[in-house]
Amino acid sequence: MNAEDRKFLQAEMDKFFAGEEYAQAEGYVPPAE
Repeated sequence: MNAEDRKFLQAEMDKFFAGEEYAQAEGYVPPAE
C-alpha cells in the first residue's frame, strides 16, 4: 500500500472514531443482526 493510500485510510479511520462523517462504499448494505 502506498503512502498516499495510508494517509487517506488513517484520516477516514480518525473521522470514524471521532463520530464524524466519513467516506463509505457506495451501495454497501450492512448485514442484519
